[in-house]
Amino acid sequence: MPSVSVDEYLEGLWVIRIETAQAASVKNVAKQLNITPPSVAQMFGKMRALGLIKYDKHSGADFTRKGKRRARHIVRSHRLMEKLLVDVVGVNLSKVEGPACGAEHYLPEEVADAICTYLKHPRECPHGEPIPKGKCCPQRKV
Repeated sequence: MPSVSVDEYLEGLWVIRIETAQAASVKNVAKQLNITPPSVAQMFGKMRALGLIKYDKHSGADFTRKGKRRARHIVRSHRLMEKLLVDVVGVNLSKVEGPACGAEHYLPEEVADAICTYLKHPRECPHGEPIPKGKCCPQRKV
């Protein structure tokens, strides 16, 4: 399993590449994650070595199949956990980011599917961001 910091980069790349369809340049990723470009360049090297991304200085980073699968799981787990905490547990929206971020790295896919099924396969998290579908979801695009 990738480290928590690798997962955070994968999550940032998901937002840039999948949700906004922008190039995942070092500059764009640094801005998205609020870190320095040299840190991004270093992490890109590590992620490439792990087989999670392809990287070219001119076109930026893009997912490998393995990287995209992991990124989808991280984003989905985070947003499902937010939805569960707000809608079922009653946690204030302003308090869910930390717990959801902590859980996203350790939530097995089967548990994410169980939460998704319990919540009747929500399409959006409480912030209005799309929740990627899982194997448990009825056919839909995202």
